[in-house]
Amino acid sequence: MPEEIGLAGFNGVELLDGLPMKLATMDACRYEIGQKAAEIIAARLSETATAEGQIIELEPNFNRGETIRNNEN
Repeated sequence: MPEEIGLAGFNGVELLDGLPMKLATMDACRYEIGQKAAEIIAARLSETATAEGQIIELEPNFNRGETIRNNEN
C-alpha cells in the first residue's frame, strides 16, 4: 500500500488495531493533556496555584506504521 498511497491517522485510535497493516499515526499525547489539565484544575481548586496562564509543552509521538513510504535515503 505505501507504494501507491500514504495513509495516516491521529491519536492511535485503538479501533484500528484490527487492520491488516499497522496504520501510521500521530499521537498527540491525549492522556498527558488530560492529566495536566486535571493537575491544573486540582491546584486551582486548592488555591495552591495562581490564575496566571501556563505554557506546557508535550512532545507528540509519530509512529510510522506500515501505511506510508519511507523517503529517507
